[in-house]
Amino acid sequence: MGIDGYVNTISTACSSAANSIMLGARMLLSGQLDRVVVGGTDGLSQFTISGFRSLMIFDDEWCSHLMKQEKD
Repeated sequence: MGIDGYVNTISTACSSAANSIMLGARMLLSGQLDRVVVGGTDGLSQFTISGFRSLMIFDDEWCSHLMKQEKD
């Protein structure tokens, strides 16, 4: 494909896609690049799970809060 040049990885959890789009837009507007390909995802990995655990917002049971609502 002949794609080369600037490559960057952004890891900002849920906002990775928005941040990559904004970085691409800023680089276009500043004239640093004339074309960009941007996108984002947040894969469920041990790194991500550890981050949610450190914020104390991770539940070891899948969808347990949803199951509790259904039982009520």
